[in-house]
Amino acid sequence: MWSSPELQQNILQTLIAKFEKHPLPTTPYLFSNYHAAQSLLFAYMSLFDASQAEKFAQGAVEALEHFMEANSSINQAEVAMAGKYLGAAWLLQHLVNIDILDAEDADMLVDLDDMIEASVAQNGQQGNYDTLYGLVSQGIYYLERLPHESSARGKLEQIVTYLDQMAIKANGLVCWQDHFTIDEKHQDKVRYNLGLAHGIPGIISFLSKAYQNEILPDISKPLVMQGVEWLIQQELKDYPRHFPFSVIEGVEDDPQGRLAWCYGDLCVVVALMHAAKGLNRDQWKQKAVEIARETTQQTTPYEAGVHCRLDEHLLDAGLCHGGGGVAHIYHKLYQATGESVFHQAADHWLQLLVKEYQEDEAQGHYKRMKVHPDTKAQYWEEDYSFLEGYAGIALVLLGFLDQETNTDWERALLLDIA
Repeated sequence: MWSSPELQQNILQTLIAKFEKHPLPTTPYLFSNYHAAQSLLFAYMSLFDASQAEKFAQGAVEALEHFMEANSSINQAEVAMAGKYLGAAWLLQHLVNIDILDAEDADMLVDLDDMIEASVAQNGQQGNYDTLYGLVSQGIYYLERLPHESSARGKLEQIVTYLDQMAIKANGLVCWQDHFTIDEKHQDKVRYNLGLAHGIPGIISFLSKAYQNEILPDISKPLVMQGVEWLIQQELKDYPRHFPFSVIEGVEDDPQGRLAWCYGDLCVVVALMHAAKGLNRDQWKQKAVEIARETTQQTTPYEAGVHCRLDEHLLDAGLCHGGGGVAHIYHKLYQATGESVFHQAADHWLQLLVKEYQEDEAQGHYKRMKVHPDTKAQYWEEDYSFLEGYAGIALVLLGFLDQETNTDWERALLLDIA
């Protein structure tokens, strides 16, 4: 069904070997932690490769233990999916949910409940709704807990209530002010973030899932409906891209954008798909598909805004803002709609990933672009993480190799739209 399955298998084996041979120092963050990435990847390899299922499952559990140790040794970090404790807690619960761990293994999460609950209250009071660092990240965790822990429902209700309290409501529309972005040029102006990683699409996606699970439906439903209407009204006119990164009151539309999970048209498409699925609104799905169809015309990394240096055979391939995330989102859109245009787009970006691997083989395969914090110079380096590195790329490839392959890991990134 998808191109180059043998090459995909070869790439996957190479990436797995990297984790088996090159253990690295670790941090407490789910999305950048070496052992968290290894645990998640090996867990799904155990579901994919029956002949080595026991070996990979054991490796997943051992890597999780290292990740938990890293969390316990860090004193200062936010309690969030991209911070301390919450990512480790989500991963442990997730391994229970996909039957890598036994249900009773989740009992140890009770010890973290007070700390996570206190962080929810703090974020609510501070207006921190962030998908990676705030209330939405904690909502993602409690959604993972919900089937197995009855108290998770009360925590989700608390998060929905906070999101309702911090919402800006006017003229039948709802939005949320951006407190994450640092912008010295417009620091005195009100900003609204349109990214999935830190903005309103993340809130809409979470609230749609909350409504699906009957979490305060009288509150979550109108927030989604009015939030979607506000979001659609931010669509740019006469630009090749549909949505900007942010909207700043009193400032003209900024047409910048890209194809990515974190920011740009595709993350707005993800939010609309969640809202359509959660509230059964076909017109929102049609709008999402219309936008997504037009994005498929951006076929080169340059057109899509994906970091690349083609003269050196470098393409950022990660989930967050690289080709892997673009390929996976189109794959999910194809699964959700059956439209051939998304199959073709997914396969095209898959082939870019395969080509990048082949051309960069002598250099160690797949690097991501980073910016030096002081000099602002761009440089490229290997990355093993889930969000931006090898593990996320490998999980994307697994999804293409077998249509029956479980991709529930995507719940951590609100990508379960099919």
